[in-house]
Amino acid sequence: NPDLPPLLPAEGTPPAAFVRRPVFYLPHGTYDEMVEAARGVAKDCDVLFSGSDNAHAYPARARIAQALRQHGDGLSVRWLPHPSDQPHDIVGPKFWREVARARIAVAGTNAYRNLTMRYLEIPACGTLAVGDVPWPEGGKAQDPAQKWASHMLPIACHGEQSSWPSTPAEIADAIRAALADGGALARRTAAAREFVLSRHSFRAEWA
Repeated sequence: NPDLPPLLPAEGTPPAAFVRRPVFYLPHGTYDEMVEAARGVAKDCDVLFSGSDNAHAYPARARIAQALRQHGDGLSVRWLPHPSDQPHDIVGPKFWREVARARIAVAGTNAYRNLTMRYLEIPACGTLAVGDVPWPEGGKAQDPAQKWASHMLPIACHGEQSSWPSTPAEIADAIRAALADGGALARRTAAAREFVLSRHSFRAEWA
């Protein structure tokens, strides 16, 4: 309908300006199968970028893709397109094993800054996520956001006042810095896995 405003807002649009339309919510959570699929997989890649880099739908992911393409010298990056863009069968356990091969994998919220499944799949598979920090549920910008930020490699949203990296060059440098300290990366990754498995697992929710 041309009389309706665009469904996807520009990056940095405040939540009050979002279009009010019905949304069907599908809960995200971790599965035990993610951990099992990743068990014993060797790390042979620095960064995995899987899925879409469409700037309108996933603005933060688009900036990370730009960072890797333009400033990723020296980084081992594997690209896995979304199956709807380029058909492939790397889904489910196959996908989780692909995630486990990387030391860092790209998450990223959607245009409404909502949590996506990548934020749970990546740490559950023993890999550190890089992306923007999801808005906390209920709009309370306090504890939940900081918890997510402390269990990932956070980047700032476009125009956001933050100490986190924002430009593509800064994002690439932050990824290199995280990779340079293998011990710290391992500890951070282990803590992130424990965070999602203890707080966001379907088994815990349904127990």
